[in-house]
Amino acid sequence: MIEVQDNLFPEELLTRTFNYFESYNDWEELPDSPEDENLFTLGKPFERNFEPIAYEFIELLDQKEFKRCIYNCFRPGDCPQPHVDSSSWNGHTYMIYLSPNWDVTMGGETIFIEGQEIFRTVVPIFGRLVKFKSEIPHAARPPLRGKRYSLVFQTHPIGLETLGQIGF
Repeated sequence: MIEVQDNLFPEELLTRTFNYFESYNDWEELPDSPEDENLFTLGKPFERNFEPIAYEFIELLDQKEFKRCIYNCFRPGDCPQPHVDSSSWNGHTYMIYLSPNWDVTMGGETIFIEGQEIFRTVVPIFGRLVKFKSEIPHAARPPLRGKRYSLVFQTHPIGLETLGQIGF
């Protein structure tokens, strides 16, 4: 199950969150690859204790019981690896794209994988929500230019394990 929904969130909230991410000072280096410790992306995971701006989005979603929230900042040259967010059959991930004026020529798509094939691609349009079963393997493609921000909520996270670590 992969659902895409546009125009769910108020423009003011999306813009305020983008500006917040642009000036955010607490980014952490998250590993992209278990084999290469020099490959990382910028992010910030929160376990159950979210910042106020995240709660504003939760109020607008159909799910209220999230266990993890992650801020993501992908830059040109990043190498995000395929992974699953949960191995639980009832886990869900909600991803909200937060970079304004994004278009297909900028890259940064989220790809969904079955076996060795990409079966779905979603362009990170500003304000777009992608809701999917957390057990579906997926990855972010790096942007070709600019920063691709997203806000991710998970109901049943397993951590930042990559598919290589879980037998992909």
